[in-house]
Amino acid sequence: MATQEAQPLAAVIMAVHRPQPALFHRMLASLTAQKGVDVIICAVVETDDALLDPSIVPALESAGARLIAISEALGVKGAFARGLEDALSVAQSLPVRAIAYADQDDVWHGDKLGRCMSVMADPAVALVHCDARVVSAAGKVIAPSLHKFERRQTNHRLLDHLLLNGVTGMTAVFSVATGERALRLMRGQDSQVFHDHITALAAAAGGAIAWIAEPLADYVQHDGNQVGAISGVKQRPWWQLGWLFNVMVYRGRSLALFLDRRPLVLALDREGIALGDMRDLFLVDPKVSGWRVFRAYVKTGTRFVSKGQFRHWHLMIRCADVALFRRQEALALAAQQKTPA
Repeated sequence: MATQEAQPLAAVIMAVHRPQPALFHRMLASLTAQKGVDVIICAVVETDDALLDPSIVPALESAGARLIAISEALGVKGAFARGLEDALSVAQSLPVRAIAYADQDDVWHGDKLGRCMSVMADPAVALVHCDARVVSAAGKVIAPSLHKFERRQTNHRLLDHLLLNGVTGMTAVFSVATGERALRLMRGQDSQVFHDHITALAAAAGGAIAWIAEPLADYVQHDGNQVGAISGVKQRPWWQLGWLFNVMVYRGRSLALFLDRRPLVLALDREGIALGDMRDLFLVDPKVSGWRVFRAYVKTGTRFVSKGQFRHWHLMIRCADVALFRRQEALALAAQQKTPA
């Protein structure tokens, strides 16, 4: 008598924060109905929240979820980082083939995990993500492609992933090794860089990122989204010169952009990842000549323009402004320290 072959196992991380009950139960049902894979859910839940619907925890328990109870809000990145810790703990004792992020109110198509995990059969693939439809809470299609709706751009190199995220968290499925590196990058990082952005960067540092250009999930856009889909049509154009109107605000935001990304570069450097020009672009070593830093920014900026990656180019220019200014500050401070009292 032939034995049934075990299905691949995926650990799915869900951060639960005051969900709308009907949407949550619909999402949970779509997780447990995934075809061709086994799913273990790692749910981070604010159990002390008085506004948490009483049906949420029993539903998770019925689905066999691992319940990670927290007493205070951790924020989006903090909650997913806590869930990632648990998923990696599961992977130490069970044959977890992949890890995925799930939002509490979206809907996964029945073949989402199976399709993504089949792509990950290639050991070179560190992360695979897919497209999704943007729908209303009632299921009305707002946009057939989340990727196009948000004007997500294709990233080619590690620097591209650092500057601009091209991966939507609820579509991402990644390897255990990618999850381990992503967690190391998240720890001790007080910045506005979200979990999906950091995970994409971790994947790019260790392998290939694959893309399925089909909607395998529905992203539910509603007023309760902590981080909603942003229409590319409504975003400020990359060419709008904000500094002409308020240079201090513009440069302040550029500084925040730079400082959010620099710790990630430092962390990758500690991981032994080959940084290339990223070392000169972000580490701001006063021992490195200003000409070398300027040349690195010109070279990368030219590559972005030649490939039509104008949003990357714009971010690169803003980081260059900060890096060169901070280098001058570092040189001035070093000169001051050498000057006898």
